[in-house]
Amino acid sequence: YGSTQHIMPKTTTHLPSTTFGSSSPDITSLLDVEQAKGMASRALVEEELLKGNQGILVMADEGRRKQALKTVKKMQKAQIREKSSGGGAGGFGGGGATKKTKVAKKSKSYSYTARLDKDGFGSILINDGVARINNVLKKETVSDLRNYVDDVLEEEIAREAETTNSGSFARVLQPKNRWDLLLPLDTNDSVMKAMDELIGKENGSLNSILDSTVGEDGVLYELAALVSDPGSERQVIHPDIPFESEDSVSLVTCFFALQNIDETMGPTVYLPGTNTEYHHEKFNNRATADALLSETQSVLATLNAGDCSIYNPATLHCGSSNKSENRRAIFYFTFWNPTKDYPGTSNNPGSLRSELRTKPLTLKDLRKHISTWKANNT
Repeated sequence: YGSTQHIMPKTTTHLPSTTFGSSSPDITSLLDVEQAKGMASRALVEEELLKGNQGILVMADEGRRKQALKTVKKMQKAQIREKSSGGGAGGFGGGGATKKTKVAKKSKSYSYTARLDKDGFGSILINDGVARINNVLKKETVSDLRNYVDDVLEEEIAREAETTNSGSFARVLQPKNRWDLLLPLDTNDSVMKAMDELIGKENGSLNSILDSTVGEDGVLYELAALVSDPGSERQVIHPDIPFESEDSVSLVTCFFALQNIDETMGPTVYLPGTNTEYHHEKFNNRATADALLSETQSVLATLNAGDCSIYNPATLHCGSSNKSENRRAIFYFTFWNPTKDYPGTSNNPGSLRSELRTKPLTLKDLRKHISTWKANNT
């Protein structure tokens, strides 16, 4: 903590250590330990601040989705009128926000496209910064994918013990008993089967929300599994990326539960509506951060196996501590809106294996790849 800048990305480049301007591993390790202690202490303070206004992330019903869609369309029309009259572009999004600010919109930006949002969850994502959709993966697929993640994690932990950097993990906040495991795309049928059920051209369960927010030119930015074992510590609240815009998204991240997740297993905590300039300014100011957290609603993503939470990475969130006796495993992917600036940096490149980063795959590319895989496996 101790800084007015709270932005701490979910992952950074997987390195043995960060130098902090020193060549001494001992000094680096000590600084890492002290930083981790400081974040653990801050995380507990934040947990207390949120307790008075916390609920459960639920799937928006049809009525709420229709209302959100109307709200987004109305704001889009207002923005067009304002731009045509020579005014600035008024922002929208962050349905939970009590204050709004005008946000300069990037030219040629791919904004939310209502006609592609057939089930209305895209409008919930734009408004609230997070949405829940139930039963997006079949039970058999979830079971197969969970077994695969467990097997690969065991293998890679063993390999990591023998080499400095196996290239199979990204660093993650509060790493005790927590791993960000990079996954290959098509070396295992369970991953491809899941991708088919989620984004396959014919009947992908997430086609509506992804097509309406990042479009078919959206680029695969992350493909991994987040695993937290008993004893993993609570993370500090953070956005994965800085604030950029309220009227469109740079990234869309989708978390899929590979088992039922109850309140003791370290569910992700989201602060709906905080994907706004107002909330980021307040959060990044030490003088106002605590007041913001105490007055902002938070929700726990206590998902059932096969459910997902989908969020704008500019939305404030954190992983909570796993106080149970069970592992929590989440399969996830992120798509980047290529009309936005590339969000990756040397310290935060996105959790993606090197072979997938070398040749970027769009949503359209992936659908073709899935169709070919299906044809070869039937």
